[in-house]
Amino acid sequence: MNDSISILADFSDKVLAADSFSRLSSLLIENVSKAMRPQYASFMLFDLTSLEMLLEKRRGFAHKRSIPPTIEYCDDLEKCQSYHGAMFVLPDDDNVRFFRFFDPEEPHACELRLPFTLGGNYLGIVSLGRKKASKEYSRQELEYLQVITNYVSTATLASQLSPSISLASGNDNHLACSPSQCGQSLPIKPRIHGLPGKENFGLIGESPAMNMIRDVIARVAGEDVPVLITGESGTGKELIARAIHAGSKRAGKPLVAMNCAALPDSLVESELFGYEKGAFTGAMEQKKGKFEYANHSTLFLDEIGDMSLSAQSKLLRVLQDGTFYRVGGNSSFFSDVRIISASNRDLLGLAMNKQFREDLYYRLNVVQIEAPPLRQRGDDIQLLAEYYFDYFNRHYRKSLSGFSDEAMAWLMQHDYPGNVRELKNIIERAIIMERGDRITLASFPKMSAVPSGVASSKSAGLRDLEREHIVAIMREVNFNKSEAARRLGIARKTLREKLQRYNITQI
Repeated sequence: MNDSISILADFSDKVLAADSFSRLSSLLIENVSKAMRPQYASFMLFDLTSLEMLLEKRRGFAHKRSIPPTIEYCDDLEKCQSYHGAMFVLPDDDNVRFFRFFDPEEPHACELRLPFTLGGNYLGIVSLGRKKASKEYSRQELEYLQVITNYVSTATLASQLSPSISLASGNDNHLACSPSQCGQSLPIKPRIHGLPGKENFGLIGESPAMNMIRDVIARVAGEDVPVLITGESGTGKELIARAIHAGSKRAGKPLVAMNCAALPDSLVESELFGYEKGAFTGAMEQKKGKFEYANHSTLFLDEIGDMSLSAQSKLLRVLQDGTFYRVGGNSSFFSDVRIISASNRDLLGLAMNKQFREDLYYRLNVVQIEAPPLRQRGDDIQLLAEYYFDYFNRHYRKSLSGFSDEAMAWLMQHDYPGNVRELKNIIERAIIMERGDRITLASFPKMSAVPSGVASSKSAGLRDLEREHIVAIMREVNFNKSEAARRLGIARKTLREKLQRYNITQI
């Protein structure tokens, strides 16, 4: 890169003359290709509100793209690391946002990816293949790429090319802005109604129960009232929470989520409020808590019914005035947070039995939304099955044509004790296992291929059906609770509770 200065100077002259973001992104790819000589290069732009890809510029590819890449929010680092795509960690003022990125056509060939934000609302991704000379990229080249992307980000705003999106079809999507909008961060409110798609935030279905939920979301999203979401495990409580947040005035910041059942009581306080360096053994550095990260945003407390009474008392104090202390600290902090909570337990019943604070219950339950079990959603099963079929068919780069009549009939009559999560797992497994051109009964779990006792016991109650189904799964996996919970689409803790409730012991 001995001539990098002259290349950069030429790039800066052309950037100043650029009259559209489409032109600016083309200049970016041209410059990177000339200076760093990758086998291929691409630039993608995503809207961080809708998570849709808006534009892609490619160079060095021998074919046109048939399946677009995808990007999605991720709650925490551990979840991102378990994902087989790329992981992006983007700072946002005092918050950190995690993203998972998957490119179905180039999952392994990419040698280098660099993300950068534009005005906080858009994510740009530069992807480079291996160098033509079969050498590794040097530190100088990486620094040069960072300079180029910083220059593009700055020039986009300074030259009043901040995107207000005008989409065209195909690979030459362009960005433009009206004179009154240029240079502004444009709030894009996602749609809540409609089927199916990312703008629907996974709330797929046209049953009366789902339409009622959409109506409630539309009414409460814009108001800063606490919402309690109830329902069985796997019914999509977190999706409802995300839809509420996405339709709120806080949507510009990411929703912060915490699973109260996943942490021991000793860690709940430090996870919620953070801690100071030296606050306890192992506290080697200062750490912010969920309330700090969720300032001016939404905090989603999942499985709040599993929070201890001690932790509930500390949470209640924060909800009363918004102030809290980090563990081991003396300075008070204030956080403007909207609380959305969820539980698959009867919180009112717990409160009456002194297992949940009654004052906390009424503070959380200003508006309640009940997520219905899948068995009560009728034809939504087919809509959901087709939605997950399309997703996983693309995700695993399959070319299946659909479901056989027998497979769809089984899906429609299955009881789904694991609800939507179980249906999703069944479809994903079938996509992976199917060797033919469409999904058949043979690609479902063994007990599903012949829906004997579970499907034929029509006179049995739902509890008997659920028990039979759990017993069948436990036998199939030799009583491996982790594997059984995965197949059922429920948490391991929930499975333990069901085993105890139905008196299911080693089989």
